[in-house]
Amino acid sequence: MVTNRKVYIAQIYRISMENKNKEMSKSEHKQFVYGNVAARLARNENDIKYIPASLDLLAKDLGLGDKAEGFVQGAYASEKGIQTAITVYASKYEKEIGKLNVSSLFSEYSSVLAGAPEGVKSKIKTAFDKYGGENWGKLQNIISKASFIANGKYPEGTFSEEDKKKAGETVTKYQDFIQAQEMLDSYKFEESRAKAVEATKKKDLESLVKADKE
Repeated sequence: MVTNRKVYIAQIYRISMENKNKEMSKSEHKQFVYGNVAARLARNENDIKYIPASLDLLAKDLGLGDKAEGFVQGAYASEKGIQTAITVYASKYEKEIGKLNVSSLFSEYSSVLAGAPEGVKSKIKTAFDKYGGENWGKLQNIISKASFIANGKYPEGTFSEEDKKKAGETVTKYQDFIQAQEMLDSYKFEESRAKAVEATKKKDLESLVKADKE
């Protein structure tokens, strides 16, 4: 009886640890969010000034405390250092979020959907649930490839008419889902961008006060 109980406890512990590890894996991308944000800020000339604050937020999410201040500041010391940090952590974000399935991806946008009418939430969730069990990274690759074949520019004869037809059908198949995902993602980015803007504003105002004292 005691032996059986020990085995049972060991099994429960193993299962709980497996679940814990799965949950950790699912949320791994969250620590790299501001690497992705910095990369997107870099695409807009007016947003470049918010990149240092975004990298500060990234360092915080990575758990880099005061002991890593020199390392963090070193990344800011040159344009190449900043670009390297952006490239590395934006890539890590894409890799980790690509491990989610579509149902888990939907939960990432809960803050965007907060306050939306239930009918709207339900309709958007339905678009995600249709492919809920599919891996987001693989699905992105399928849609991206199909979109390129159907609408991209390439030398004539690269793809057959049958390839183009199938690609067009794939794009149409996922159209509602992608439209919903891209809209939610753009607003999720704006939430993160707002935090980078606020952090930049705080630092700029503090520098003004410091300049007055000097």
